[in-house]
Amino acid sequence: MMDLYDSQRSMRNMRKIAMQRGVVAILDVGSSKIAALVLRFDGSAKVGDDGDIGALAGQSGFRVIGTATTRSRGVHFGEITAMQETERAIRTALQAAQKMAGIRVDHVIACFAGAEPRSYGLDAQIQLD
Repeated sequence: MMDLYDSQRSMRNMRKIAMQRGVVAILDVGSSKIAALVLRFDGSAKVGDDGDIGALAGQSGFRVIGTATTRSRGVHFGEITAMQETERAIRTALQAAQKMAGIRVDHVIACFAGAEPRSYGLDAQIQLD
């Protein structure tokens, strides 16, 4: 159980770092469409300005700088049935949103309301030439 808490804590810290950098993508995966938003946080709202509390306090000032939608593929009745098709649709939406924003995103917050959603964290390294 501690691994789960450590994983959640790690993902929360990565989200916080990405928001401090100023650019985050939001991805909504549904049965009919996949939507992507690229947000830029302007940092104008400081923690404590409005009496906000919580992990997202001070992150209310943002602009949508890129959007894209594509027809959902591989998702039926809230469940992923064809992972490669779904991956291709997600890549299409994210690439179009990044192109509109004119910036590359390195952190995505995904929203998926499936029948039995499960998540896990991955860590990988690749050698680039």
